[in-house]
Amino acid sequence: NVATCTGLKTGTIVATGGHDHGCAALPATVNHPNSILNSTGTTDVILGILDNPLLTTESYQESIPIYPHPIAGKYQAMDCILFGANALDWYINQFGSRLKIDAENSNQNVYELLLESAAKAPPRCKGLLWLPNARGTPTNVATRGAFLGIRESHTSSEFIRAIIEGICYETRLRVDRYERQFGKTVKRMVVVGGTSNSTFFTRLRADVTGREVEIFKTSEATCLGAAMLAGTFSD
Repeated sequence: NVATCTGLKTGTIVATGGHDHGCAALPATVNHPNSILNSTGTTDVILGILDNPLLTTESYQESIPIYPHPIAGKYQAMDCILFGANALDWYINQFGSRLKIDAENSNQNVYELLLESAAKAPPRCKGLLWLPNARGTPTNVATRGAFLGIRESHTSSEFIRAIIEGICYETRLRVDRYERQFGKTVKRMVVVGGTSNSTFFTRLRADVTGREVEIFKTSEATCLGAAMLAGTFSD
């Protein structure tokens, strides 16, 4: 019946995969006490691999899920910014009509123009801050996002850079908390997902978090990890 419904040939091996971020962690080789995965996209995820399910009071209070990793006998702890790189989509949709027109006229990617604009702004954006909680936080969905420190002189470039800096600051907070909760020292952060294509964004991540940031070279780390699981199963 399954073969008929799906169109797959009878006898096709179907292997159980894993959560998307857990699958991405496989080819990103973060199975090391000093490494962590930063999966960027709609949400901005920090994922570390543990030898044991270290269920702490703080992890419970901060809504940090800990559950089996695709590697047998390992566990993963995951923390996230619910409104991560999707904030850039939000900015484009709400305020980026000029960027869209420029992208169409110049035959460029609108995200490239967005990041080029952000790179023109000074670090710390003359005191403009972005709190990336427009979808709440894992512990409180009622929490709001905000721009703080707005002055009449602030430019669109500074608003864009403030969004990126805000995501990076929040990432730093969550990596520091991971170290504190689980007794780890994170030296290496492997970045996968859409924003890993931006040298500017990645450099800010490294500068703000104070960690070595490595860009995973394959664009679809999650798909590759799922394929690795399927290959291991079939062997």
